[in-house]
Amino acid sequence: MLTAKRKRFIVDENGKPQSIILDIETYNRMLELIEDNEDVKEYKKAKPKVDASLKAGDYVTLKELQKHQHKKKNVF
Repeated sequence: MLTAKRKRFIVDENGKPQSIILDIETYNRMLELIEDNEDVKEYKKAKPKVDASLKAGDYVTLKELQKHQHKKKNVF
């Protein structure tokens, strides 16, 4: 769980919180969590297409890719 070390607010003239000040560690961790969440969303979006490609046999193995890359390097 993410918790701020110390909560500090900027308030309006009525004392209602308008903004929050975070320590840099908490801020950076929040950015990491947001990025992780975006990665999960992209994975979920791509997974059906990848699964369909795998099922259709539309892929190359790592060995096949390496063999192809090796041939490209030795062309000259």
